[in-house]
Amino acid sequence: MLTINPEIVKIQRQSNECFTVRLRFTLNRKMKRISTSLFATSKDLTKDFKIKPSSPLKREVNNLIQSYQSKCAKLQIELNRYTIDEIMDYLNDEQQKQQTIDFIKFSREWIATTTIKGAPNYTTAINALVRFVGEESLNINLITLDFLEQFKAFLIKEHEERTKKLIQQGKRVPSNRSLSLYLISIKKLFNEAKKRYNKKEKNLILIPNSPFDDFKIPKQEATRKRAIPADIIKKVWKLPYKDMKKGYKATC
Repeated sequence: MLTINPEIVKIQRQSNECFTVRLRFTLNRKMKRISTSLFATSKDLTKDFKIKPSSPLKREVNNLIQSYQSKCAKLQIELNRYTIDEIMDYLNDEQQKQQTIDFIKFSREWIATTTIKGAPNYTTAINALVRFVGEESLNINLITLDFLEQFKAFLIKEHEERTKKLIQQGKRVPSNRSLSLYLISIKKLFNEAKKRYNKKEKNLILIPNSPFDDFKIPKQEATRKRAIPADIIKKVWKLPYKDMKKGYKATC
C-alpha cells in the first residue's frame, strides 16, 4: 500500500530561519521523496520535528497529501502492480503538464546553446516579438494562428514607419526581407520547443497546437538591384594591365 507522509529537513534555511517540508512516498518498503514549496518555522514544529496539529501548516500539508493521493488513486496501484519509480514518473509527468512554457525564455536559452549558423538572426526575431507583446515572457500556448497574423501586421507596420523616416531623410529604402526572415525564425524556434517538451512515447504533449500549419509566411522579397552606372563600368574597362602573373594579365 502506498503511504504519503510529511517530513522536515532538519537543516535550517539560514536566509529566513525556516525548514523545508518534504513528502515521503513509501511502497513495498521502498521510499522516494518530493520537495514542496512549503516551509515550517520553529513555531510550527514539536521538539522531535513533527508538525504541530494546531499549526496552520498542518492543514496545508494535509491538502497537498490529499491531492497526491487523488492522482495516485487513478493508477489503481495494487491492481496494476506499479513500482515506486513508475509512480514518481507519473507524478512528474502530471506536474509537467501543469507547467507554463515561456517561449521567449526557451528561445533565448536555445539561441545561447545552439551551434547552427545565423544565431543572431534568431535573436533579432525574438527582440521583435518582445516589442510586439510588450514584455520579456510569453506563454507558448498563446501563439495561435490569430496571434501570428497580428504579429505579421505589427512587423509590416514597423517597416512602413521606418520607410517613412528614411524617405524624409532622403535615404535609400531597403526591401522588407525582415518580415519573412523573422517569421521563419519564430517558426523554427516554435518547432524546437515542441521537440523538447512533447514526448509522444509518454503521451506527454505540453504544446498541442500547431499554428504554423495554417499560417502562410510571405515570400522573401528579393534584394533591390543596384546597377553600376555605365560611366563607372567604362572606367573599369579602361584600367591598364599590370605585370603578367602565372600566364595571366591582372587589372589594376
